[in-house]
Amino acid sequence: MLAVVPSSPSVNRKSFDFAIVGSGFSGSLLAWILASQGRSAVLIDKATHPRFAIGESSTPTADFLLAHLAQRWNLSNLAPLACWGTWKNQFPNVLCGKKRGFSYYAHQPNQPINPAEITKNSLLVAASSQDHWSDTHWLRSSVDTFLVEQATQAGVQLLQQSSITKATFDQVPHTWNIDLSYLPPDSRTPDSIPHASIQATWIIDATGPHGSMAAWTRNTDNSHWMRTRTGAVF
Repeated sequence: MLAVVPSSPSVNRKSFDFAIVGSGFSGSLLAWILASQGRSAVLIDKATHPRFAIGESSTPTADFLLAHLAQRWNLSNLAPLACWGTWKNQFPNVLCGKKRGFSYYAHQPNQPINPAEITKNSLLVAASSQDHWSDTHWLRSSVDTFLVEQATQAGVQLLQQSSITKATFDQVPHTWNIDLSYLPPDSRTPDSIPHASIQATWIIDATGPHGSMAAWTRNTDNSHWMRTRTGAVF
């Protein structure tokens, strides 16, 4: 079984090259890459690992990208996750499923789907020709924890149960000044405890649609122009 990544408000250092907000698979993978290249990085997350998350499943393109990242940045523990066979052989305790295929369904705007015509208006795509090369369904609680562990083992500082209360950018030294609060476990109130101030040359928002850094970076949501705006429902 994967070890539970400990949560602690302690900060071992005060200055970093990169502060990454959000320790899902994108934030953790980026932090792992940066640390492997000798950069100092801190992962900041309001929750803890392992934790529930919806998705993901891979595609051939995503598998290729994982293999490419592993090769480019010499991440030997990432490469096996590029297909089901090597994943189950190298990391059987990191939970994933075999992806048999996926389907596309045709539908028209503002029109209900006719169940009688689903087969006629669908396209089923096989995920792989052999089980070994199959795409994968990720159990995110397991995969995200694995990636966080790899990042911390590479030297990334992990701050769980931590929330940014203030972030300001000083243009002269090109430095972000970040104030953090610790969110007590099992707290029944929204009160947090101020516990640290850190600095970073760069700050990266990896919280996805949450956009938690929007208030500090003035990077507002502009997704209204997109024709397709979708969400996952569990």
